[in-house]
Amino acid sequence: MIAPAKMPVVLQQASSDCGVACLASVIRYFGGECSLEHLRHLSGTAIQGTTVLGLVEAARQLGMEGDAFRVKQINYLDNLEFPVILHVVIDQKLSHFMACYGKKGDRYQMMDPALGTRLLTAEELLEIWQSRTLVLIQPGSVFETSESSRQRKRKWILDLIRPDLPILLISGFLGLIVTVLGLAVAVFSQKLIDEFLPNQAWQKLSLGLVLLLVLLIGRSVLSYLRASILVRQSKELNLRLISGFFEQLLGLPKVFFDSRKVGDITSRMNDSRRIQRAVSVLTTELMVDSFVVIVSMVSITLYSWEVGSLVAIFLPVYFILVFGFHKPIKKGQKALMVSYSGSESAFIDTLTGIGAVKGESKEGLFLKVNQSAYHRFQDDAFALGQVSNRLGLVSQLAGVVFLVSVLGTSCYLVAQNQMELGVLVAISGMLGMLVPAVNKLALANLQIQEAQIAGDRLYEFVQIKKEQVEEGVEIPEAVNRIQVENLSFRFPGRKLLFDGLSFELKQGKLSVLLGESGGGKSTLLQVLMGFYPPESGSILINGDRLLQDISKNGWRERVGYVPQEIKIFNGSLGYNLSLEPNPASFEQVVRRCQELGLREFFERMPQGYFTQVGEEGVNLSGGQKQLVGIARALIKRPKVLLLDEFTGAMDRMTEQKMLDLILKLKEEIAILVVTHRIRPALLADEVLILDQGKLVEVGSPQLLLQRENLLTASVRDLTSA
Repeated sequence: MIAPAKMPVVLQQASSDCGVACLASVIRYFGGECSLEHLRHLSGTAIQGTTVLGLVEAARQLGMEGDAFRVKQINYLDNLEFPVILHVVIDQKLSHFMACYGKKGDRYQMMDPALGTRLLTAEELLEIWQSRTLVLIQPGSVFETSESSRQRKRKWILDLIRPDLPILLISGFLGLIVTVLGLAVAVFSQKLIDEFLPNQAWQKLSLGLVLLLVLLIGRSVLSYLRASILVRQSKELNLRLISGFFEQLLGLPKVFFDSRKVGDITSRMNDSRRIQRAVSVLTTELMVDSFVVIVSMVSITLYSWEVGSLVAIFLPVYFILVFGFHKPIKKGQKALMVSYSGSESAFIDTLTGIGAVKGESKEGLFLKVNQSAYHRFQDDAFALGQVSNRLGLVSQLAGVVFLVSVLGTSCYLVAQNQMELGVLVAISGMLGMLVPAVNKLALANLQIQEAQIAGDRLYEFVQIKKEQVEEGVEIPEAVNRIQVENLSFRFPGRKLLFDGLSFELKQGKLSVLLGESGGGKSTLLQVLMGFYPPESGSILINGDRLLQDISKNGWRERVGYVPQEIKIFNGSLGYNLSLEPNPASFEQVVRRCQELGLREFFERMPQGYFTQVGEEGVNLSGGQKQLVGIARALIKRPKVLLLDEFTGAMDRMTEQKMLDLILKLKEEIAILVVTHRIRPALLADEVLILDQGKLVEVGSPQLLLQRENLLTASVRDLTSA
C-alpha cells in the first residue's frame, strides 16, 4: 500500500496534458522532477493529447522502466507498491489519464490531473476504466533524482557567473566603503549638535566640515565607479548568457523545433535580464545591505541599548510579514512568464502569416485571438501587481510603525535626559539607511525567485542533449550509392508513419517518390538528411558505411536538400543563395548560377543579385523562392540531391527548364524527387509509390503504367481533365 502522503498532485495546464501530468506526478513520487513542457516534447503530446506509447517512451528517455498492459481484474490495484497510470474514459467519450496510488480503506486513491485528489469506489473506477489499460513505471538505474538535477543546475549557474566573480567582489567591496562613508553625515550631525555648537568649537567645526566634504565626494566617486563596474558586468553576463543559450539552441536536433513556438523561445531569451539582476542582488547588493543593517544596528546600540533592542525585535517581525507574500508572488511570476510567452507566440504567428490572414479576410478573428492572449498576459500582470501592491502596503505600514516607534522611544529618552539631542539626530539618520536596507533584504528573495523561474525556463532547453553533428567517421568524397533497407519511422508516441521501406538511390538514376499527402514522403527525406533518427532499419552509404555512423555535418555538406517551404532570410538575393557574408562567396554564386543556367532568372530582378528580398521573401513569388532553394542546394556542388515538391509553384516553362537541369545533373549525382506532379514522375528512371506507409510499387514509369496504381490513376485524371 502506498502512503497517501506521498501522492504528488500535478494539475494539467490544458485538457491535452492529463497524460504528462500523471507522468510528472509519478516522477515526483520517485524523487525526480520534470516540467510538463519537457514531458510534452518527449511523449509527442499534441492537441489531441498523449498516447499510452508516448508515456512509456517518455519515461524510458528519462531513465525509467515503463511498460503498458491490460489487466482483467481491478484487484490488481489493491496492493500496489508503485503508482500506475490508468487510461480512463470520462462521460463515455472523453479520453483521460489518472494516476492510481493504491487503496485507502475501500476506495482507490486517484490523482486526477483535472480535479486533484479523488477517492473512487471499485464500481466508480470500473465505470470509467473500461479499457483496463495501465502504465507501470519504475525508476531505472540511470534515473536522475531532483537533487541531482538541482546540483547540475547549480553548477550551470556557477559556471555562468564564475568569470564575473572578481569584478563582483570588487563591486561589493566598493559598496561596503560607500556604506561606511554614508554614516559620516549621521556621526557629524551628532557631533555638531552635542559638541561643536554648544562648546562653540569653531575650529573643530571647520575641520569637521572639510572632512565631511572630502568623505562625501569620495563616496560619490566610489558610487560612480561601482555603478560603472556593474553596468559592464551586466553587459558581459548578458552577452555570455544569450550567446551560450543561442549556441545551445542551434545545436539542438530539428525535432526539438517542430514542437516549439518561436515566441516561447524568444521570451526565454528575454528572461536573461532577470537572471542578471538576481546575480547582482546575490553577489553585491545582499552583501552591502547586510553590512548596512549590521553597522547601523551596532551603531544604534552603542548610542542607546534601549533603541538597539527595539530594532532587534522589529527586524524578525518585518521579515516574517514579507515572507508571507513569497508563495503567491512566485506563483504569479511563473504565470506571468508563461502568459507573456503565449502572447508573444500569438503575435509572431499572426504577423508571419499575415498573407493568409488577409487572403481569408480573417483580420477580425486573429484580432480576437491576439487580444485574448494579450488579455491573459495583462490579467496575470494585474494579479501579480495586486499582490505586489499589498506587499508594498504591508511593508510601508510596518516601516512607518517601526520608524515612529524608534523616534518616539528616542524622544522619550531625550526628555528623560537619558539621551542627548545629537544622538537622536544621528539615530534618525541611521534609520534612513537601515529601513531601506531591511526592506531590500526582505524583498531580495522575490527577485531571486523570479530569476529562479527564468533560470529554470532557460535550463529546460540547456539540459537537452545537443545533436552530435561533428562526431562520426568521415564521409567519402564521392557518394555513388545510398541503400535504404527495412526503414521504419514514427514520431514520439505515434504509430509507424512508414514501415519496412527498401530502395536504392545511385548516381546516374533519377528516382521519384509518389504518394498521398500526409503519407510520410517529406519525413522520409528528413530521415535521409539525418534530422530524425529511424525507428529501425538502416541507411548505407556506398554499401559500407551506416548513415548513423557518419558525421552529420559532413553528410549534410554533401547533400543538397530543397524542402517544400523555402526559408528566405531578410537580406539580398545573393546572400540568400550563398548564405555567406564574404564577397568571395558572391563571385562563386554568380559563376555557379551561370554553369547551371540559372543566371537569367536572377539577373532579371530589379537589382539582380543585390535585390533586397524582404523579410520571409515578401518581394519574391512562390516560384522565385523555389528557384532560390534549388540554386542554394546546387551551389555547394552536392553529391546527393533531395527535392521535395521543388516545382510546385513554378510556371510550365520554368518547370521544364528545372526538369532539364535535373536530367543533366543525374549523371553526376544521386537524385530523389518527392512530388505530386506527373511530369517529373514520367521522366524518372525509377518511380517509388508509397501507400499506407509501405512501398507498394517500384519500377520504371513504363512498367508501372502497364498496371493499376497511383501513377496510372494520376495520368488518367490528367488526361481526362
